[in-house]
Amino acid sequence: MAKGHITCGEFAARLSAYLEEEVAGVKKTEMDRHIETCATCANSLEGVRNLTGRLARMSRVRPSAGFDFALRSRLMMEAAQKTSFWNRLPDVFVPTLPRTLATCAAVVLIAFGMTTGLDEAPKTRAVSTDRVHQMTLVAPASSTFPAADLRGALKMLPQKTPNPDSRQAYRAGLPDSAKAASMVRMRPGRHLAKLRRVSF
Repeated sequence: MAKGHITCGEFAARLSAYLEEEVAGVKKTEMDRHIETCATCANSLEGVRNLTGRLARMSRVRPSAGFDFALRSRLMMEAAQKTSFWNRLPDVFVPTLPRTLATCAAVVLIAFGMTTGLDEAPKTRAVSTDRVHQMTLVAPASSTFPAADLRGALKMLPQKTPNPDSRQAYRAGLPDSAKAASMVRMRPGRHLAKLRRVSF
């Protein structure tokens, strides 16, 4: 497409504006050139001009006097019904009525829950801080735990027994010093006599 030329689609889109003389300047010149070179667009322009001329020559049909009166009466009646207070009253209250009832129910439930919750609140007692208890911690004696190497003890478990007691199986493969240490860890109650008391 050379510069200064328009397509048939562009001409058809601007055809109404061209007939009503709303197109001016360069665009009008381009459309005039296109009409001279394109017979299809020239024929469509001529057809639209003929149709517009026929519509302009048609006589206008006047409505009857009764039609005009009936139309105006009907419009005035509908306008009066919409502006009446009693007709607007349901439109004001009906949409807000469910929301108002739901809000009131929520307020009642919250108030009931708060009063019930306050009545059943636990009573707190004041504790006197006059007496201070001395805390005593018990630490094991350093001689209770031997310095035996316990790494790999689980690998020495007998694999022949299907489900041995874990304590017995664990102790079975340990040397005697490690067995004593594991017994202290598993049952500290037996050796409390050996533990010394520490106070802070």
